[in-house]
Amino acid sequence: MDLKTILDLCQDDHIGKWRRIPGGGPLDKLMTGFVDVASTDESPALAALQHKYRAVYEPDISVTLAWGMPPEDWRDERRDGGNNKPEWLPTGPATLKSAYLKYAHVLYNGAVIWEVGYAYADWGSGIGGCLPWPEPKFDGNVAEPKLLGWEASQWEDKLTRLLTDLQRDGAEFYRVMDAERAGITLVKGHPLWD
Repeated sequence: MDLKTILDLCQDDHIGKWRRIPGGGPLDKLMTGFVDVASTDESPALAALQHKYRAVYEPDISVTLAWGMPPEDWRDERRDGGNNKPEWLPTGPATLKSAYLKYAHVLYNGAVIWEVGYAYADWGSGIGGCLPWPEPKFDGNVAEPKLLGWEASQWEDKLTRLLTDLQRDGAEFYRVMDAERAGITLVKGHPLWD
């Protein structure tokens, strides 16, 4: 199986072929990343970063997904005062309360073959889900670039829809929020084409 084929399976079109792996046991400790959480004047101290969810592609169990890994230790997130409103998050009465950068990993035979950053978006009232983490789009003026908006690829959107559905949050979350309503413009694209 080639890389493009595997990445194409990580889309919401294939939701019926993915099975979430139950957690809560030792499996939760597998696929762990480590970060140094010591301040500059302390000796190194490691903290573990772990995925919250895992799923297997049923027709070929060599393909798996793991997602929900934060980019940093939870203690670092608190240092910013709990401000989890990224620049791209729109404001207004009917918008998201917060969005947290998380990471998803595509694995083949247990080895990571792809990493994707995405947003875990909190609507409030227990409603949350995954959205693409957008990139800024500028007008092309090198001297004084003007921000035109925020965009992500359709592939990223379909991946985050798969993750939300596998979390079993999809129906409720997409009733109130999606990439377009979050102010994200979706553009054609595939990770191997960019």
